[in-house]
Amino acid sequence: MVVIREALTWPTPVLDTHELLPGPNTTLEDATTCTPDTWTPWAEFTYLNLTNIFAQHLRAPYLGPGRDDFNALPLDLRICNEQTLQAAFVRFLMPTVNCCLYGLAGNCHYGAGSRCRDSSIPDWSCVAHDQYINYVPGDTKLSTKFYPDMISSRIDHDRNEWAKVMTQITYYMARFRSRYGFIITDAHLVVLRLTRLRTGAGFASNRSHRSETYYSTKYAADIDSSFANTTASFANTTASYVDDDPTEWDMEPPEYAIIPWNEHRPGKLTVKLALWSLAMMAANGGCHIDYSYPALDSWHQKGSKYVHNISGATKKRLGKYDRVEGPDPVGAGLEGSSDGQVDEDDVAYVSQAGTPVGESDYVVSGDGRQGYHGNDEEEEQVEVEGEEEHTVEEMEGAEVADSADDRDETETVTPTQKRVVVVIKKYRISRKLYYMDARGRQVDTNKSEWTKVHKGYELQGRRHTYFTKSFP
Repeated sequence: MVVIREALTWPTPVLDTHELLPGPNTTLEDATTCTPDTWTPWAEFTYLNLTNIFAQHLRAPYLGPGRDDFNALPLDLRICNEQTLQAAFVRFLMPTVNCCLYGLAGNCHYGAGSRCRDSSIPDWSCVAHDQYINYVPGDTKLSTKFYPDMISSRIDHDRNEWAKVMTQITYYMARFRSRYGFIITDAHLVVLRLTRLRTGAGFASNRSHRSETYYSTKYAADIDSSFANTTASFANTTASYVDDDPTEWDMEPPEYAIIPWNEHRPGKLTVKLALWSLAMMAANGGCHIDYSYPALDSWHQKGSKYVHNISGATKKRLGKYDRVEGPDPVGAGLEGSSDGQVDEDDVAYVSQAGTPVGESDYVVSGDGRQGYHGNDEEEEQVEVEGEEEHTVEEMEGAEVADSADDRDETETVTPTQKRVVVVIKKYRISRKLYYMDARGRQVDTNKSEWTKVHKGYELQGRRHTYFTKSFP
């Protein structure tokens, strides 16, 4: 059975780009404020982080066509302009990504940017939750016209062309109020995250005023009609400023991560895996633009449960080393630090010092396609719908459809150590033992190297703690 993780690491087709010529990129006239002149690495957007957070989802069955079903003729892969490149992506790249997204939380889908109605139309949209809202705008470019190293060039023309493309995509991101976006070429995928620049109290006074007064839906429903009519009349004669248009905000330099088109080595981000992760993050962890963001692998408290900030998974109690952060953690407690797009009334955030030590109560059901991410420690618990909770020890021997032993491959042990679950195997001839380490390398071992712990054995490495349930 092919799982989603395997399908997302299938090699991408080799494109024939020998006919491509250099040339100028599009200048977007509307993008007058989104003009980045530099960018900064997005250090958290890594294979290890993403496969840990979405481990359960990635183990779900892949329901799409096989890797050999996308038969291509030579001319299908010959790229001569941006339109032919876009057609190749539509046929040979996005179907696999969309099949891996289908049926998961959010039900995301990549397609043409034109399906999300707006005066500004990017090449790509990612819709979710059965709504035509562009959660992840994207743009297609030719590698002869845009490549990441342009920003480091000593040639003014190259730097200007880099700025054109970055201005265009960051404007689309701001226009659709999404912190996430991407640029895809025949050589690279560049994923981006946008962050609002924190400014002084007098910043808004320098902005142009608008002739209308805007209200949130919740507030408008509460006010009575007489007050609304009075205010509407007042708005016709008095200008009021509402700082709610991200295209007018000052932004930090965008964060970026670059994934080569032909990357498919074990333990490395591929183009398909990065696009899949970007959609899952935007649809299930929120995509509004803020002044700062919690760590990708972190949780916040909502009511009586904890919600993962990126995957949207929920559980009743945190693991010992789970990280807890609310929105805009850098500016927490500062007046005006949030852009108001998170409902603070519905979310209660706790400090790291106050987090209870415990175990995930969330259980994956069915085929695992609605999975979770959690760092489970100590006593395991299972929550069965319609029944009271029991510990796993109390239910030994019983037939339980959903098992709390479905764990993530990587679990946090200390702030700088990762706990990696491995399977010990035997060589076919020598019968000696081995396992695959965190970098996908085969490592010889023997049982005497491992320490007996609760429900298994541990081996302490330099950067990882390896855990196995048993030996063959």
